[in-house]
Amino acid sequence: LVTEPVPKIPRWTSVWIDLEGGRFYDNYLYYDWTNIDAALFFGEMDKQYIDFIHSKNTEVHATVGFGDIKRLNKKKRKEYIDSWLNLIEKMNLDGISLDYEDGSLLPRSKDNLISLLQETKEAFAETYPEKSLKLTFCINYSPAALNCLTGRCYPLRSMAKILDYMIIMGYDAEQDWWGANTWGHTTDPYYRLKRGLREYIQCLGIPPYKLTLALPWYSWAFKCEEASLQPSIERQPRE
Repeated sequence: LVTEPVPKIPRWTSVWIDLEGGRFYDNYLYYDWTNIDAALFFGEMDKQYIDFIHSKNTEVHATVGFGDIKRLNKKKRKEYIDSWLNLIEKMNLDGISLDYEDGSLLPRSKDNLISLLQETKEAFAETYPEKSLKLTFCINYSPAALNCLTGRCYPLRSMAKILDYMIIMGYDAEQDWWGANTWGHTTDPYYRLKRGLREYIQCLGIPPYKLTLALPWYSWAFKCEEASLQPSIERQPRE
């Protein structure tokens, strides 16, 4: 029995734009912008292209990083937030996507990260009360990837409560860390991405609408050096 109106669940279809090499500038007119909610880019995009994307009713977010999270005190956090607000003003952006490629293992580091996210959202709301600026964060394909050997052990439940959504980097999930896999394989195997989604949603209890799965538009090439030395059938990667 439903006694309350069912809330509309947001849907986010994003595309990452790499400005290196000029391929975006050659092809942006051919994108199906009607199916893209947000375009995320690295570097600094020419404002005329941002205006074009906005004309398609699509948001534009800048993907940025930040320094060592262990040294992210209040003063340093404000410097980062001010720089992001300046970028938003300069480029007429709709949000910021954080891509942090380091670890977060110590309790103090995790507290610093949560403070950065919370203070950023508060600054967004205070500076641009008329806009619904988005704050997103790039996360690993699995919360348990490599048992945190990468160091990316984030306080994901707390992050999800603050962020608009988190972007699961569903690529390079089949990296051969120990040299055991001598078979050619996909960069985003289905079984690993499915397991990662299950861990985020079922194990951690993160709502699906707080997650966007990023899939690659590339693959890797493999050279067959010696056919007779291919491993036994038991060593093939899982399907």
